[in-house]
Amino acid sequence: AVLFNIEFVFTLIHVYGIDASNITFFGDCDVKKQLIQKYGCKYEDYSVLFNEEFVKMNKKKFTHTVGNPPYYHGMWRKIIMKSIEITEHTVSIISPDDRYDFGPIAKNNLEYYEANGIQTIEDVTHHFPKEINAGVPLCKYHFDLQKESNPGAININGEAGKHRELLHKYSV
Repeated sequence: AVLFNIEFVFTLIHVYGIDASNITFFGDCDVKKQLIQKYGCKYEDYSVLFNEEFVKMNKKKFTHTVGNPPYYHGMWRKIIMKSIEITEHTVSIISPDDRYDFGPIAKNNLEYYEANGIQTIEDVTHHFPKEINAGVPLCKYHFDLQKESNPGAININGEAGKHRELLHKYSV
């Protein structure tokens, strides 16, 4: 499954030789829908990810999921969780880095990530202009749902326990 970024679809098809009929694109744009369908991919409006019946019918249907969901209103957090539900092997998502948010929602999400195969959280802020990231650290979350979580994945700058120390100090 590919979430929101049509360029991921083009890369999968043209660089990695993935058959377009094996790609499902979740999006929110009619123009992208037209392009995706012309390529022979399946298109789903991203809102189906919040339909429990759809999620139940598609549980672990997708082998791999990649995406860069919208950052507004914590949407990325909901999308990551739904991606984990519908994916069998790996999930890689670019989004704001919850390790720098000390609120209870981010804390709960990081605990969820640790319980669901998080392997790495890589800083990718330098790949995005400030106009896009608005000064918020961006990362690539990588989950391998077939493995135990990497206990050091949520560390900040490789410092074991640093995130937990900051969470304890600044949690609201």
